[in-house]
Amino acid sequence: MAEANISEYLDELSCSICLDLLKDPVTIPCGHSYCIFCIKSHWDLDDGQRVFSCPQCRQSFTPRPVLNRNTMLAKVVGKLENSAQEVSYAGPGEVPCDICTGRKLRAVKSCLVCLVSYCETHIQPHYEATALKKHNLCQASKQLKDRICPHHDKLLEIYCCTDQHGICYQCAINQHRSHDTVEAPTERAKKQEQLENVQSECQQKMKEREIVMLELTKMMESVKVSAKAAVVESERMFTELITYIERTGCTLREMIKAKEKAMVKETEGLLQMLRKDNTELQIIYNNIALLTQTEDHIHFLQNCHSFITPLGFVDIPSVPVGHQVYFEKCKMSTSTLKRQLQDICSEELVNISETDTSEYFGLQESKEPYLVFGLKESMEAEDPETNELFVRIGDILEQLSPKTFQQLMGMVTTFSIDTEDKLKGIADLIFERAIAHPALSEVYANMCRCIMGLKVPKSCNSKETLNFRKLLLNRCQKEFENFKRFEGQENELDHTIKSKMDVYYRKMKVIIERSSASSRILYMLQDVVDLRKVQ
Repeated sequence: MAEANISEYLDELSCSICLDLLKDPVTIPCGHSYCIFCIKSHWDLDDGQRVFSCPQCRQSFTPRPVLNRNTMLAKVVGKLENSAQEVSYAGPGEVPCDICTGRKLRAVKSCLVCLVSYCETHIQPHYEATALKKHNLCQASKQLKDRICPHHDKLLEIYCCTDQHGICYQCAINQHRSHDTVEAPTERAKKQEQLENVQSECQQKMKEREIVMLELTKMMESVKVSAKAAVVESERMFTELITYIERTGCTLREMIKAKEKAMVKETEGLLQMLRKDNTELQIIYNNIALLTQTEDHIHFLQNCHSFITPLGFVDIPSVPVGHQVYFEKCKMSTSTLKRQLQDICSEELVNISETDTSEYFGLQESKEPYLVFGLKESMEAEDPETNELFVRIGDILEQLSPKTFQQLMGMVTTFSIDTEDKLKGIADLIFERAIAHPALSEVYANMCRCIMGLKVPKSCNSKETLNFRKLLLNRCQKEFENFKRFEGQENELDHTIKSKMDVYYRKMKVIIERSSASSRILYMLQDVVDLRKVQ
């Protein structure tokens, strides 16, 4: 009860000026007490009138009283203040004690029989009185009325599973007689167990997602590193390509200049020869003109023979026009080269932009897990047992890593792999998975080593057997043949002239070596090499 009266004592020991607990209390002659700072400030305002009065009783004092600290009162105030700090008052959102008067303390328990909440002091009778000990106590709650049946004013102790809400015993006997009812604690234990299972599942899923998040974070860093390396390599290749084009342009320019120089030199030689011929012909023409003007017939006849004989000059060469063909060919070849480069660049950019990354991010949706690995629908087996085997192998491949290898391979050895369809399907699954995830090629190679000795009878001839190694190599060979057939189809689209086919083949070879389309073949080759190393 002492805690319940603390608030009353605190009110009596409050300063009537600041309305707060007395701080450095002083007592004036009339007997009232104030904070020393508060009364000094109040009397300073009245200092001009030279009359000082008590703010409460208005008793006047002359002269101004001397103020001294009331040590005993200060100790009492200090102890009460410490006691008040130990007392828990009901704050916002907390349940107050229904018995406390004035400032209410925080309730610690609620009685489901009394429908009252009690603080630590007022709950004591429920612990001490024999009659009150039988009352049902719970944690302090504001919703006490919600635990009482609105029809019978009884405690809700039964849970109706049919209507999904609490009822009292009288409701269970009457209105809910035919319903599925159970005691609330029993149903609570059952539901709590279910919730604990949900919690465990949530924890498991959170752990799985944390692992995936960690892998995605690593993958994101790897993407950044790979993208940066690709940018650097692309810039280097384009720099080399630009340098090569510039060097080729310089070579072509020098060839054109050399051809121009040779043609000009040849033309200048012809011009010089023609000028020399013209000079000699002019001399002959002038001499003939002088000879024809003479009147001496004998002199004319004796000298005309030297001019009548053939002159001996070569025929005038025709003006060459081959330079036009040469230079036009240079321009056409340059234009063709430009167009081919543009076509190659455009084609490769389209190939890069259309590269499917959904499998890389694991976003392909499928009814069966093994279809995620890129197998066609023809891979699905009609036999339910075989189909189930593919699903289980697909799950194992999805989880396979160096850490889980031993455990998962132990599971694989328990599977019944006794038909050609089963063994061939497993080989295809491992092959596709290894190509899709080359970083784990070593793990898949070790897996192949473990099942390399598996043998099954052939479907067409039960006396002959097939082993896993042969099926895997057949799968690799099939991939090579598909690629070669694709390459042949591409070549058929080009010109039929052999020389141009050779040029196109070299161009396609460069494209294939530098494009993402070849990555599948390179990964496949690497897998085969790894398998042979392990073997």
